[in-house]
Amino acid sequence: MGNLLTNAFEEVERNKEQRPIVRLFIFDNGEEIIFEVEDSGNGIAQEKLDVLFSENISTKDRKHRGYGLRKVISSIQDLNGTLALGEGDLGGALFIVSISKRGIFNND
Repeated sequence: MGNLLTNAFEEVERNKEQRPIVRLFIFDNGEEIIFEVEDSGNGIAQEKLDVLFSENISTKDRKHRGYGLRKVISSIQDLNGTLALGEGDLGGALFIVSISKRGIFNND
């Protein structure tokens, strides 16, 4: 979650046209824990969506960047979780992570 929150805060700092807002929502529905990270940034460009988690994508101009989201998806997969990405009510990116409380091994 740290990487998603860091990215959200960095994004709202870049978007000078919107009020900087980052929302974190955590919900335990008994079966799973759901995390939502949403920001009022510029969102994610459509052309980057297909490669967002498979390549080193970064909006920063520094070398050795763009590994964070790949690590996020790898960690979620290790926990047998899911990640959904969309546009939130704030106009920026919305990441929804769901982690089963049954653990890594699901016997269903």
